[in-house]
Amino acid sequence: MGIHAPTTPAVTISGYPYDTLDTDNCYISNVIYPTFVGDGTLGGTSLSANYIYASGFIARADFTCDGISVENWATGDSGDDFVMGIWSSDSTGQPTTLQGQTGEVTLDGNATIRTAATASDVNITKGLYWVGLVVNAAAQFVAETAGTNHKAFQTNYGNPIWSGSNFAVTNYGMCWYKAFTYNTTLTNVSGVSWHTLGPAMGLRVK
Repeated sequence: MGIHAPTTPAVTISGYPYDTLDTDNCYISNVIYPTFVGDGTLGGTSLSANYIYASGFIARADFTCDGISVENWATGDSGDDFVMGIWSSDSTGQPTTLQGQTGEVTLDGNATIRTAATASDVNITKGLYWVGLVVNAAAQFVAETAGTNHKAFQTNYGNPIWSGSNFAVTNYGMCWYKAFTYNTTLTNVSGVSWHTLGPAMGLRVK
């Protein structure tokens, strides 16, 4: 028995584990997967009424979403109402079409994670989405500041920072706000304002 040269691997994966994309279903049923803003810190932030506040979500594989989660921070917001939604992106990553939303959620004076079912199942395909909420009165939610590093899990979709004039790398992450008069029915969006923070939210896999 002698020493043999190593066998050449049948498959070469360039750059593994970076810049690889899951092609099989990598999302587990009844698990909530979080949005991604940047490498900043989590903290309680007051979100003003009549604005949609959203954070980015990169889907690495197709899945069906049946709920959205967020965490309210303060105990003094009892009776405030909010609605959550999911928006897809156009070819440049700008938020556009409403894909699904929850019904109205009423805060009850407890600081806790709130998960509300979507009005119907939302089919998520690989790509960039936005998960956001709008409140009828100022309320405290857990939000994530953008920090300085906004790379999104090193997927084939690459760095989600735009090279155009949407925002500066040192100031903004994958988050935006949009004026919207509170209503339990959400709409498509365009012309959003890029922001330094976004609510920490999550999508529940069916």
